[in-house]
Amino acid sequence: MSNMPGRCHHRARERHTYRTLRRRPMRNIRTYTEVGPGGASIPEQVVAQGDRLAARLKDIRSVVGIASGKGGVGKSALTANLAAALASDGLRVGALDADLNGPSLARMLGVVGKRMVEGEHGIEPPTAAVGVRVVSM
Repeated sequence: MSNMPGRCHHRARERHTYRTLRRRPMRNIRTYTEVGPGGASIPEQVVAQGDRLAARLKDIRSVVGIASGKGGVGKSALTANLAAALASDGLRVGALDADLNGPSLARMLGVVGKRMVEGEHGIEPPTAAVGVRVVSM
């Protein structure tokens, strides 16, 4: 067993974890149901948000998902090319890049550094030169 700072023996970690897990749940936890004086209730806000999203998404006819459990197989490249091709055919196209290892779709479509803006209908993602709206996270 090492006594060096920053090092922890395996058994010590197990004991600490065990003690942490067997503690009783905290009591008297505050829960909030109102935003503030005169504010709408949180459940009402959630329902209103869902209604706004449903209204914005009702015009979407098709959703195409491109996924793979393996990295480096060209998912982002395929997405960028497919989105650009569909946009060049006159379709309204949006692409969402949710790559946990580093989103690259924004770079491929040339919207790096461009931010989403709040428009009259909500938040609008940046649009690439090829006409594709891009959200990369």
